[in-house]
Amino acid sequence: SEVVCTSRPVPADVEAVALGANGLIECLKPDTAFCDMSTNTVSVVRKLNAAFAYGGPALAIKTFQDDFGIPIQHYLAVNFEGFQKIVSSIGHVKIYFPTPARDFYTGLNQPVAGCQSLDGVEALEYARSRHYLIPREGVTNPNPDQESDWIEDPREDLDRIKRQQYFLRSLGQTALNHGASNPNTALHLAGVFSFEDGLRL
Repeated sequence: SEVVCTSRPVPADVEAVALGANGLIECLKPDTAFCDMSTNTVSVVRKLNAAFAYGGPALAIKTFQDDFGIPIQHYLAVNFEGFQKIVSSIGHVKIYFPTPARDFYTGLNQPVAGCQSLDGVEALEYARSRHYLIPREGVTNPNPDQESDWIEDPREDLDRIKRQQYFLRSLGQTALNHGASNPNTALHLAGVFSFEDGLRL
């Protein structure tokens, strides 16, 4: 998913908006016969994440700015391995599960409700979950290996976006708390990032 953050020095705050990767937008697609993006483009309606797939960060940034009127000064690209490294460098992230949860595709397996401490692998399973399952009505102790005990979240991508936003808030707060109180954690977290045209993991 794509997240756009805006920051203001006065008052000092940061706002983040998650934009669903499956949303349809006007995307400037690089022409397949020519590589000059500045002159050889065609406008097509595609999914939001197609901009990055077709033209990398440059086209993704241009698409955001053209479609939403949001100026982009910096970008951060995080792959699955980098995501796990961020969480692992902090140690864990606490996430509240209102019910037991399961996803047979990502491997997510949280057998009990409540506040759970997720490591890097578990956090990725949670954040990536597109087939988030909750216990079927009347099932109080669902078997994690029995698909008939589970039913898919009826809100699908809408709740997935909410879970990802919730996870990012929890991750950010955990990073601030641990980094501020433990210099070793702050250095370890900083070491995860590498600088190129933007930030990449």
